[in-house]
Amino acid sequence: MDKLRKIIIRKANEDDDLERIAELIYKTDSFIYPYWFGSIENCISILPMFMRKEHFIFNLNNIDVSVDEETNEILGIICSYKNDDNLDFDYTELENYNERFRFTIENYVKKLINEVKNADYAYISNICVHESARGFGIAGRLISYVKEKYKKQLLREIHLDVLINNVSAIKSYQKNNFNVSSSVFKGFSDPCEQKPEVVSMRSDL
Repeated sequence: MDKLRKIIIRKANEDDDLERIAELIYKTDSFIYPYWFGSIENCISILPMFMRKEHFIFNLNNIDVSVDEETNEILGIICSYKNDDNLDFDYTELENYNERFRFTIENYVKKLINEVKNADYAYISNICVHESARGFGIAGRLISYVKEKYKKQLLREIHLDVLINNVSAIKSYQKNNFNVSSSVFKGFSDPCEQKPEVVSMRSDL
């Protein structure tokens, strides 16, 4: 990627490449989304139609994107929430695609939503930069963007969870002033597989 290209960060909208956004969301977690959708092709087919739905956890209002201003190519995404975001979506619409949705929603998604509802901090659920755009500080810019957004809304902290073996991501978050704030706990996985180890990280705003 040419370093001279002008990159902007803004809220996602319906005119964006929603399939690219779905692809990047899928790649943020090697456990939950392969289990949920089965394949990246299914994710790209299913997820964009729900992004337009109000209160869905991946509603476009909850997604900020890094974009090449000239080509409008989506280079990276960050999904985040705060306590007064209304995520009371009728998830049975999604469950009808696959019984795996039901398990995931009941055992993971609703728990996350309830934690955010009762929190006094913002939460980053997903962050990913496309392979072609890595190494240009885009992840850091996305994080700075949402931190500034929530600071203006008078929140004091922002949190995220990360796989304990994702050393490069942890180092990247530490460079952006995140610190580990919990002991290791078990994250989501296919119920037939061993659950991955996860830690929470937090940063002041």
